[in-house]
Amino acid sequence: MIGASMAAYALLLQAKTGPAALISLALFGLAIAGTSPTGISSAGKLLSNASVGVLLPFASLGAIIMPYIVGAVAQRAGIVGGMSCILVTLALTLLFALLCRREMHRAQAEQSALAAG
Repeated sequence: MIGASMAAYALLLQAKTGPAALISLALFGLAIAGTSPTGISSAGKLLSNASVGVLLPFASLGAIIMPYIVGAVAQRAGIVGGMSCILVTLALTLLFALLCRREMHRAQAEQSALAAG
């Protein structure tokens, strides 16, 4: 899912015409639409109610700060440079998703070993 959003966003950065930008923006929206609900539902399984209550405000804070970062970078490096910051956050999201997946598989293996042993 995150790989598809990264690809769609990269297409958006490469768009040279209005229709191409609109189509790639729509593809990006479709690709990323499931990320937040999936992340929250997965976090709900791993975290307590109190920690999810902390997670959501920090996610909102990121949504507030990221446009500022994109704008600051765009002033120095141009609009493509600024928008490329979002690719960095998508790559970090992919990294953390892979780490979380690895941790879940490790925990499942430990549970299986305890149940069998």
